[in-house]
Amino acid sequence: MGECFVYKGRESGMIPRTVRHVSMCDIPDLHLVFACKNLHSLLLFLLILKSYFDVMKSLRVLDLFNVAIDVLPDAVGEMKHLRYLDLSRTKLKVLLESLCLLYHLQTLMLPYACMLPRGTANLINLRHLSASGEALAIVTNVGRLTSLQELKEFHVKLSRGHDIGQLKNMRELGGQLRLLNLENIRSKKEALKANLIDKERLNKLQLQWIDLEDGNNWSTVQERVLGGLEPHSNLKVLEIKGYMGRHSPHWLTKSSLENLQSISLIESSSWQCLPPLGHLPFLKVLYMQGMDATLGGSTEALEFFPSLKELWLENTSIIFQCMKIDSCFPKLRKLHIRSCGRVSCLPLGMLTSLQELNISGCSDLDRELPSYLKGLKSLITHHLS
Repeated sequence: MGECFVYKGRESGMIPRTVRHVSMCDIPDLHLVFACKNLHSLLLFLLILKSYFDVMKSLRVLDLFNVAIDVLPDAVGEMKHLRYLDLSRTKLKVLLESLCLLYHLQTLMLPYACMLPRGTANLINLRHLSASGEALAIVTNVGRLTSLQELKEFHVKLSRGHDIGQLKNMRELGGQLRLLNLENIRSKKEALKANLIDKERLNKLQLQWIDLEDGNNWSTVQERVLGGLEPHSNLKVLEIKGYMGRHSPHWLTKSSLENLQSISLIESSSWQCLPPLGHLPFLKVLYMQGMDATLGGSTEALEFFPSLKELWLENTSIIFQCMKIDSCFPKLRKLHIRSCGRVSCLPLGMLTSLQELNISGCSDLDRELPSYLKGLKSLITHHLS
């Protein structure tokens, strides 16, 4: 007799007592479920009576995806062997504190509006946690979850248990990590506690400040903090928002981030002298918004932005320097420039591979465009205003 069974209604007959994995597409008679005391997995596709859970202490997997419940039965908190709990797309708003005693739980998936219980950090074997950023923000001592493989958001706070050092031992983190409220880090030594350089599985890193102070001292603090948030060289996507420093971190170079494919620099207007991003060999997308900067190259380089396919400039004033080299933007396909007060020395004449051109609200390019358009051999779509 197999271990798996799909119950589709009374015509399915009795559920074998030896079965361990059951999918229910209809509500069975109670005695059929009560007889299955060795169940490890139960997938429910309709609202099942809450009293069912009282006899299912051996469950490893409980899937309540899209089940119309707004209160979780107390019995779920007693399923000590539970490894996987999917509550996404339910109507739950809060969770039982007893769920924090499910020490074997590895996967917890919540609906967007549901808040996490205070003792979430006790789930030390948790590997996957799907919850809203608001829910994650209130978890104290999240650093205890050292097996967690993805933490989409982390809000740095001055209160105990929410400091950036919580990330130190979370070496399994991968995928995307968004760090907010970095203004609450006040030194490079403190920033180094995040230990981002050891998180080799991270693909995307977002760093965000909220500018609450002005002055040279605050700018220097942010420069030191950004210097301490060096990611691993495997990083592919980097976004920096609200940075008020004037200088670039030492690690934003070809040697430190050689695998970087996308960079977004947003609302960092004090950052006027950017690093030589054109030397990054695999950079495909560059997005800049709310910037006032100079982007320099090198007279010694043979290529500038050798792999770049998309360049997005929005509400930005920028000067491109040292463009007189053998090859500039040889693979650029998309160029979007919107509401930019100044765009100087952009080598439009070299953009022979351009396929999509969108320029609006940029008077600085009005005189140059007509002559350059004649040299575009691959242009498919364009919007000019």
